[in-house]
Amino acid sequence: MGGYNSGRKASGGKNVEDYYTLDICWLYRNGLLEPGRKTVIRFGKSFAIRMRCKTRFWGWEQCLHVEYPVWNDAGKIETREQVIGFEWVSTLKGKTRRPYIYCPMLEIRAGKLLMGRNGFAHRRWYGPMYYTQTLGHFDRAIHTCSAIRDKLGSAATELATDPPDRPKGMHQKTYRKYLRKHRRSSWPAVARMGGCGW
Repeated sequence: MGGYNSGRKASGGKNVEDYYTLDICWLYRNGLLEPGRKTVIRFGKSFAIRMRCKTRFWGWEQCLHVEYPVWNDAGKIETREQVIGFEWVSTLKGKTRRPYIYCPMLEIRAGKLLMGRNGFAHRRWYGPMYYTQTLGHFDRAIHTCSAIRDKLGSAATELATDPPDRPKGMHQKTYRKYLRKHRRSSWPAVARMGGCGW
């Protein structure tokens, strides 16, 4: 088992969290997957895309027609287009359904696509890692413990490896589930700091 700062190292490039993402579930929750619906999606102050939901377009039963700006070789902004197909999949034995988007590059289904030099594509096309994948065992353990403590609303001034307090109104069974997860996650950090655990 590796020690401090073990695991895959960051390549110096961007992580998944640094990319603009197109989340099909977010589009669905905001009613943007209705046929003919036009919208402008802003990613902060400096970047925005125009999108229209279409039916029976370019061989797709349902698709998103996306227009996005890029800098060309002459240093000017030009608009490029991309057609991204999506489909509905039945879940919970047909009781409900959820949308999946198709990666235009790899032709696989996904929930999110990342915006890169070739437009929107699956994470595997651009190759970035999640931030936590670049951390070693110790840092990942601290990150997970802190996330659990934040979720349960524990005081931020205490150590991340300290067991979180049970929030008012949370069921004992649910609290024990988080407690077990916190205990498992804290072991690498506790061992590294020379503690005996709890």
